[in-house]
Amino acid sequence: MLEPIKKSRISDEVVEQLCEMIVSGEYPAGGKMQAERDLADRLGITRSSLREALRRMESMGLIKVRPGDGIYVQDFREQAGLEFVKFMLTTGIGIDEESLRSIAEVRQEITFPMLKFAAERIGEAQIEQLEEIMAEFPGEVTSELLSGEWDFRFFHAIAKASGNQVFVYMLNTVRDMFGLLKWFYPRVADSLDEVLAIDRSIVEALREHDVDGVVACERERVELLRGQFLVGEKTTEADGDARKAANE
Repeated sequence: MLEPIKKSRISDEVVEQLCEMIVSGEYPAGGKMQAERDLADRLGITRSSLREALRRMESMGLIKVRPGDGIYVQDFREQAGLEFVKFMLTTGIGIDEESLRSIAEVRQEITFPMLKFAAERIGEAQIEQLEEIMAEFPGEVTSELLSGEWDFRFFHAIAKASGNQVFVYMLNTVRDMFGLLKWFYPRVADSLDEVLAIDRSIVEALREHDVDGVVACERERVELLRGQFLVGEKTTEADGDARKAANE
Protein backbone atom coordinates (compact mmCIF):
# COMPACT_ATOMS: atom_id res chain seq x y z
CA MET A 1 0.00 0.00 0.00
CA LEU A 2 1.26 3.46 -0.88
CA GLU A 3 2.26 5.65 2.06
CA PRO A 4 2.91 9.42 2.28
CA ILE A 5 6.58 10.26 1.71
CA LYS A 6 8.66 12.26 4.17
CA LYS A 7 10.23 15.41 2.78
CA SER A 8 13.82 14.18 3.27
CA ARG A 9 15.31 11.99 0.52
CA ILE A 10 12.05 12.22 -1.40
CA SER A 11 13.30 10.69 -4.63
CA ASP A 12 15.11 7.83 -2.86
CA GLU A 13 12.06 6.98 -0.76
CA VAL A 14 9.75 7.05 -3.77
CA VAL A 15 12.06 4.74 -5.72
CA GLU A 16 12.36 2.31 -2.81
CA GLN A 17 8.62 2.21 -2.17
CA LEU A 18 7.60 1.75 -5.81
CA CYS A 19 10.38 -0.74 -6.53
CA GLU A 20 9.42 -2.85 -3.54
CA MET A 21 5.85 -2.94 -4.85
CA ILE A 22 7.11 -4.03 -8.28
CA VAL A 23 9.40 -6.73 -6.86
CA SER A 24 6.64 -8.04 -4.56
CA GLY A 25 4.19 -8.21 -7.46
CA GLU A 26 1.83 -5.59 -6.06
CA TYR A 27 2.52 -3.82 -9.35
CA PRO A 28 2.60 -6.84 -11.71
CA ALA A 29 4.73 -7.01 -14.83
CA GLY A 30 2.82 -5.78 -17.87
CA GLY A 31 0.44 -3.79 -15.71
CA LYS A 32 -0.13 -0.07 -15.77
CA MET A 33 0.57 2.13 -12.78
CA GLN A 34 -1.64 5.01 -11.71
CA ALA A 35 -1.44 8.26 -13.62
CA GLU A 36 1.32 10.65 -12.51
CA ARG A 37 -1.13 13.04 -10.85
CA ASP A 38 -2.78 10.25 -8.86
CA LEU A 39 0.56 8.74 -7.82
CA ALA A 40 1.92 12.09 -6.70
CA ASP A 41 -1.24 12.84 -4.71
CA ARG A 42 -1.24 9.46 -2.96
CA LEU A 43 2.45 9.73 -2.13
CA GLY A 44 2.08 13.32 -0.97
CA ILE A 45 4.82 14.67 -3.24
CA THR A 46 5.12 17.01 -6.21
CA ARG A 47 4.92 15.68 -9.76
CA SER A 48 8.50 16.89 -10.39
CA SER A 49 9.78 14.73 -7.50
CA LEU A 50 7.78 11.79 -8.84
CA ARG A 51 9.17 12.26 -12.33
CA GLU A 52 12.72 12.24 -10.97
CA ALA A 53 12.01 8.91 -9.27
CA LEU A 54 10.36 7.51 -12.39
CA ARG A 55 13.38 8.43 -14.50
CA ARG A 56 15.62 6.46 -12.14
CA MET A 57 13.28 3.48 -12.24
CA GLU A 58 13.15 3.61 -16.02
CA SER A 59 16.97 3.70 -16.18
CA MET A 60 16.99 0.52 -14.07
CA GLY A 61 14.64 -1.14 -16.54
CA LEU A 62 11.73 -1.50 -14.10
CA ILE A 63 9.19 0.66 -15.89
CA LYS A 64 8.50 2.19 -19.28
CA VAL A 65 7.00 5.68 -19.39
CA ARG A 66 4.97 6.23 -22.55
CA PRO A 67 4.13 9.93 -22.94
CA GLY A 68 0.41 10.45 -23.35
CA ASP A 69 -0.28 6.82 -22.49
CA GLY A 70 0.98 5.96 -19.02
CA ILE A 71 3.54 4.17 -16.86
CA TYR A 72 3.93 0.46 -17.61
CA VAL A 73 5.63 -2.05 -15.32
CA GLN A 74 8.28 -4.22 -16.97
CA ASP A 75 9.37 -7.67 -15.88
CA PHE A 76 12.44 -6.79 -13.84
CA ARG A 77 13.75 -10.35 -14.18
CA GLU A 78 14.01 -9.84 -17.93
CA GLN A 79 14.41 -6.09 -18.39
CA ALA A 80 16.42 -4.79 -15.40
CA GLY A 81 20.07 -3.82 -15.85
CA LEU A 82 23.15 -3.52 -13.66
CA GLU A 83 21.75 -0.38 -12.02
CA PHE A 84 19.10 -2.63 -10.48
CA VAL A 85 21.81 -4.91 -9.08
CA LYS A 86 23.37 -1.86 -7.43
CA PHE A 87 19.93 -0.87 -6.11
CA MET A 88 19.39 -4.36 -4.65
CA LEU A 89 22.75 -4.29 -2.91
CA THR A 90 22.07 -0.81 -1.56
CA THR A 91 18.61 -1.47 -0.15
CA GLY A 92 18.23 -5.25 0.14
CA ILE A 93 15.03 -4.98 -1.90
CA GLY A 94 14.73 -7.85 -4.37
CA ILE A 95 17.36 -9.95 -2.62
CA ASP A 96 16.25 -13.57 -2.52
CA GLU A 97 17.85 -16.97 -2.89
CA GLU A 98 17.74 -16.86 -6.69
CA SER A 99 19.36 -13.42 -6.91
CA LEU A 100 21.99 -14.42 -4.35
CA ARG A 101 22.85 -17.50 -6.37
CA SER A 102 23.15 -15.36 -9.50
CA ILE A 103 25.34 -12.76 -7.79
CA ALA A 104 27.51 -15.49 -6.26
CA GLU A 105 27.98 -17.16 -9.66
CA VAL A 106 29.08 -13.90 -11.30
CA ARG A 107 31.33 -13.10 -8.34
CA GLN A 108 32.96 -16.52 -8.65
CA GLU A 109 33.60 -16.03 -12.35
CA ILE A 110 35.64 -12.96 -11.38
CA THR A 111 37.26 -13.96 -8.09
CA PHE A 112 38.18 -17.56 -8.90
CA PRO A 113 40.45 -16.71 -11.88
CA MET A 114 41.88 -13.76 -9.92
CA LEU A 115 42.71 -16.02 -6.97
CA LYS A 116 44.16 -18.71 -9.25
CA PHE A 117 46.52 -16.22 -10.89
CA ALA A 118 47.43 -14.77 -7.50
CA ALA A 119 48.24 -18.24 -6.12
CA GLU A 120 50.56 -18.85 -9.06
CA ARG A 121 52.27 -15.44 -9.09
CA ILE A 122 52.19 -13.95 -5.59
CA GLY A 123 55.51 -12.89 -4.06
CA GLU A 124 56.69 -12.58 -0.48
CA ALA A 125 56.20 -8.81 -0.35
CA GLN A 126 52.57 -9.23 -1.41
CA ILE A 127 52.03 -11.95 1.22
CA GLU A 128 53.37 -9.52 3.83
CA GLN A 129 50.94 -6.85 2.62
CA LEU A 130 48.03 -9.28 2.99
CA GLU A 131 49.21 -10.22 6.47
CA GLU A 132 49.26 -6.53 7.43
CA ILE A 133 45.70 -6.16 6.16
CA MET A 134 44.66 -9.29 8.05
CA ALA A 135 46.09 -7.84 11.27
CA GLU A 136 43.72 -4.90 10.84
CA PHE A 137 40.60 -7.03 10.40
CA PRO A 138 37.74 -5.39 12.37
CA GLY A 139 36.82 -7.56 15.32
CA GLU A 140 33.32 -6.14 15.35
CA VAL A 141 30.95 -4.23 13.08
CA THR A 142 33.00 -1.03 12.85
CA SER A 143 32.69 1.95 10.53
CA GLU A 144 35.52 0.48 8.42
CA LEU A 145 33.60 -2.76 7.97
CA LEU A 146 30.35 -0.91 7.27
CA SER A 147 32.07 1.16 4.61
CA GLY A 148 33.37 -1.99 2.93
CA GLU A 149 36.88 -0.51 3.09
CA TRP A 150 38.51 -3.57 4.68
CA ASP A 151 36.98 -6.01 2.18
CA PHE A 152 38.08 -3.77 -0.68
CA ARG A 153 41.66 -3.52 0.61
CA PHE A 154 41.88 -7.31 1.02
CA PHE A 155 40.67 -8.17 -2.47
CA HIS A 156 42.47 -5.24 -4.08
CA ALA A 157 45.75 -6.60 -2.71
CA ILE A 158 44.89 -10.01 -4.17
CA ALA A 159 44.03 -8.41 -7.51
CA LYS A 160 47.45 -6.76 -7.61
CA ALA A 161 49.09 -10.06 -6.66
CA SER A 162 47.37 -11.75 -9.62
CA GLY A 163 49.71 -9.89 -11.96
CA ASN A 164 46.75 -9.03 -14.18
CA GLN A 165 46.04 -5.30 -14.24
CA VAL A 166 42.50 -5.81 -15.56
CA PHE A 167 41.47 -7.40 -12.25
CA VAL A 168 42.71 -4.24 -10.50
CA TYR A 169 40.70 -2.06 -12.89
CA MET A 170 37.60 -4.20 -12.30
CA LEU A 171 37.94 -3.89 -8.50
CA ASN A 172 38.40 -0.14 -8.81
CA THR A 173 35.30 0.10 -10.98
CA VAL A 174 33.05 -1.61 -8.43
CA ARG A 175 34.72 -0.12 -5.36
CA ASP A 176 31.62 1.81 -4.29
CA MET A 177 29.61 -1.41 -4.20
CA PHE A 178 31.70 -2.62 -1.26
CA GLY A 179 30.14 0.16 0.78
CA LEU A 180 26.57 -0.50 -0.30
CA LEU A 181 26.07 -3.43 2.06
CA LYS A 182 25.79 -1.31 5.22
CA TRP A 183 22.41 -2.91 5.95
CA PHE A 184 23.95 -6.38 5.66
CA TYR A 185 27.15 -6.24 7.70
CA PRO A 186 25.32 -6.15 11.08
CA ARG A 187 23.81 -9.52 10.14
CA VAL A 188 27.25 -11.16 9.96
CA ALA A 189 28.39 -9.82 13.34
CA ASP A 190 28.15 -13.29 14.88
CA SER A 191 30.15 -14.81 12.01
CA LEU A 192 33.12 -12.45 11.91
CA ASP A 193 35.40 -15.04 13.52
CA GLU A 194 34.46 -17.52 10.80
CA VAL A 195 35.07 -14.94 8.06
CA LEU A 196 38.45 -14.11 9.60
CA ALA A 197 39.41 -17.81 9.75
CA ILE A 198 38.51 -18.29 6.08
CA ASP A 199 40.45 -15.18 5.04
CA ARG A 200 43.47 -16.44 6.96
CA SER A 201 43.14 -19.73 5.08
CA ILE A 202 43.05 -17.80 1.81
CA VAL A 203 46.31 -16.06 2.70
CA GLU A 204 47.92 -19.36 3.71
CA ALA A 205 46.82 -21.02 0.48
CA LEU A 206 48.28 -18.11 -1.49
CA ARG A 207 51.54 -18.43 0.47
CA GLU A 208 51.71 -22.12 -0.50
CA HIS A 209 50.75 -21.34 -4.11
CA ASP A 210 47.86 -23.76 -3.60
CA VAL A 211 45.47 -22.97 -6.47
CA ASP A 212 42.82 -25.54 -5.56
CA GLY A 213 43.02 -24.62 -1.89
CA VAL A 214 42.52 -20.89 -2.39
CA VAL A 215 39.51 -21.49 -4.64
CA ALA A 216 37.99 -23.84 -2.05
CA CYS A 217 38.46 -21.17 0.64
CA GLU A 218 36.77 -18.50 -1.46
CA ARG A 219 33.89 -20.87 -2.22
CA GLU A 220 33.48 -21.42 1.52
CA ARG A 221 33.52 -17.65 2.13
CA VAL A 222 30.84 -17.03 -0.50
CA GLU A 223 28.61 -19.75 0.93
CA LEU A 224 28.99 -18.42 4.47
CA LEU A 225 27.99 -14.89 3.49
CA ARG A 226 25.21 -16.20 1.27
CA GLY A 227 23.84 -18.16 4.21
CA GLN A 228 23.76 -15.03 6.33
CA PHE A 229 21.67 -13.30 3.68
CA LEU A 230 19.14 -16.08 3.89
CA VAL A 231 18.79 -16.20 7.67
CA GLY A 232 15.18 -15.51 8.62
CA GLU A 233 12.73 -13.53 6.53
CA LYS A 234 14.18 -11.30 3.85
CA THR A 235 11.91 -8.37 4.55
CA THR A 236 11.65 -8.42 8.33
CA GLU A 237 11.05 -5.25 10.23
CA ALA A 238 14.59 -5.51 11.62
CA ASP A 239 16.07 -5.54 8.13
CA GLY A 240 13.96 -2.55 7.19
CA ASP A 241 15.22 -0.66 10.23
CA ALA A 242 18.80 -1.63 9.39
CA ARG A 243 18.40 -0.38 5.84
CA LYS A 244 16.96 2.94 7.00
CA ALA A 245 19.69 3.44 9.60
CA ALA A 246 22.42 2.62 7.07
CA ASN A 247 21.11 5.18 4.59
CA GLU A 248 20.74 8.04 7.10
